[in-house]
Amino acid sequence: MATKDVDDDDIDTPGGSKKLRNGLIIGLVLLLLLGGGAFAVWKFDIKLPFISSPTPTDTAPTAPSDTQTTPWQDGIKTRVFTMEEGQCFNFQGLADTNNQYAWAVDCTVPHDSEVFATGPVNDEEYPPNEDAWADWSNTICDVAFGAYVGVPWYQSDLDPYHLYPDKETWDSDPTMRQMICIARYPAGGLIESVRGSKR
Repeated sequence: MATKDVDDDDIDTPGGSKKLRNGLIIGLVLLLLLGGGAFAVWKFDIKLPFISSPTPTDTAPTAPSDTQTTPWQDGIKTRVFTMEEGQCFNFQGLADTNNQYAWAVDCTVPHDSEVFATGPVNDEEYPPNEDAWADWSNTICDVAFGAYVGVPWYQSDLDPYHLYPDKETWDSDPTMRQMICIARYPAGGLIESVRGSKR
């Protein structure tokens, strides 16, 4: 009797067909699960504990230009040497602009600083050194602190500061030849004026 050589691939065994079918089903289920999971993560913003979410880089806000008039940070942009007694603000905004601008807020809004006095500096020439500015501070700020807050500065938990214009400001704008006296509460969070507070 003649025989025919048969390749193994030509044999349609029940076991082989079953394994192939099962593999296809498992692959299809996995594909559906992965696709559905990815859709859920995207659609419902699900956070996966093993994947860290990107976080924005913390960058300091850009200081405003001289012509900017819109609010920046909190408050309304105000030229320091035009500030008036009773204006409240946060000291950090002042420091960020080299003491040129503050962002005035209502004194019921959390803040850490308040102008308690202002006064003109009547020298003909720009005061020559820190001692000269200290003399003006004694004249304008020291007595005013007690009258405004209700206790002398050395009995207060507020820190007194005085600000004065740099020479460029002094020379360019005579209306800015002012000393600004500030009461600051370093811990922040003041929600009322310090006037008459005796703190």
